Amino acid sequence: MKKILAIAIVTVLTVALCVSANAQLNIDRLFINANDLNEGTDVKANDPIEINAGDKVYILGWAANPDGALKEIVWSVDGGADQKCSDIYRDRSDVAGAGIAIADNGTHGGFGIDAAADGGMMELLGIGSVAAGAHVLTIKAVYADGTSESLDYNISVSGESSQPAAEKDPDTWLCKAGGTVATGWWMHPFTDQEWEINFKFTTPNAFEGFVSTLFANPEGATVKINVLDADGNVLDTVEHTQAGDGLATITFNKAFAPGTYTIQFKSTDNGAHFVVGSSEAGDIPVEISGNGNTNESTLAAPIILLTGAVNPGSGSTPSQPSNPKTADAAVIAIAAVAVVALAGVVVAKKVR
Repeated sequence: MKKILAIAIVTVLTVALCVSANAQLNIDRLFINANDLNEGTDVKANDPIEINAGDKVYILGWAANPDGALKEIVWSVDGGADQKCSDIYRDRSDVAGAGIAIADNGTHGGFGIDAAADGGMMELLGIGSVAAGAHVLTIKAVYADGTSESLDYNISVSGESSQPAAEKDPDTWLCKAGGTVATGWWMHPFTDQEWEINFKFTTPNAFEGFVSTLFANPEGATVKINVLDADGNVLDTVEHTQAGDGLATITFNKAFAPGTYTIQFKSTDNGAHFVVGSSEAGDIPVEISGNGNTNESTLAAPIILLTGAVNPGSGSTPSQPSNPKTADAAVIAIAAVAVVALAGVVVAKKVR
């Protein structure tokens, strides 16, 4: 009986080994940023693979399964949700011809092309938004029969993101407009002193700009807007000229991955003042600092709405102001606050 059981176990293991040997995921190339075999450097053997946040990652290879054709290639980080890859597949009848049992004779079995001119290698979409640090990158082949197999790579991500998420993230409020009159955050020295004010926050979403009701005096005053990382390093800078008082859409030169940042308003025109922000808490807590006057209470509460990132290759533009729950209601709320606030600005200007 023991011999029979032992033989049975050996038989099962042998069959399992045969199935495992026939089902294969093979990644021939893994390139960072370069999508051309003539220019890229294969880094798949590196441990860990060094990736700067914002980098693009491309792969080329094939996957074979005798019981089900390749359905798709996906990727994930640290055991998280599966993420999409670009739709670049090809037939690999040569793999079947090499004696490897493969469903459908290699149809759809390859991913990536040998030259960028022919469509390029397969891109791991959105990997540029992975947070800095050490991670395990999993590349998985999913077969039509419901099975899958994967390969793991140690990666080390550092630096700032230069690529937004593959899909647009929701808009989120840094500051909400909560009433007709509330304490606003002011910057109005009316002297030769330089001023700045900082809005530090941690967002779970990628973002590429914000919408705010800004009030400027004099009209046409310019303010510098910096994006700082968690350590206070400047990641991006734009200048905004406020032609009067009203709604402003600010778009940065790049999108930023989820994380901790500071949006910093910094004076360029001495003697000018801006009004930004709100006294009511938004969806994301904000820490406020700076040397501007932050305690005026003469105006309706302005707003700051952080706008989600969009796919850079889609030709999309930043979203319009919208509450994550009800876009139309948010636009109406912004308009109502702007009207009340502008009335307050007129009164404030006359007083001053």
